[in-house]
Amino acid sequence: MSLSMPGRLAGTLALLIGLAGCVDVNLDVKVMDPTAARATMTESMGAQFYQSIKSSLGEAAAGSFCDPASGGKLVENADGGARCTTIRSGKFADLSFDNGTESIGFASPGPGLVRVS
Repeated sequence: MSLSMPGRLAGTLALLIGLAGCVDVNLDVKVMDPTAARATMTESMGAQFYQSIKSSLGEAAAGSFCDPASGGKLVENADGGARCTTIRSGKFADLSFDNGTESIGFASPGPGLVRVS
């Protein structure tokens, strides 16, 4: 039995949606002044999940997990897992991590406060 391109695409999307919760995310924010910060987001995916995506998508797997065009730096671990590190810095209004479905934004609701949403 052979799957058409739309069938393969639907299967791949179902796999990615199923694995969406299998990524650990760490966000480290260093406030530079009352209006600006430097944020480092590190996403880690275990070997089983990363290899599954990689076998389905081939080299496109790296881009679907960690987009270098957005400043992400991909490191494939010796155990088969992967880690993506993205660094952003600037004014709160301009500082965000947007992956197309959800966005992490920063704001200062008052003196000495930083809201991450």
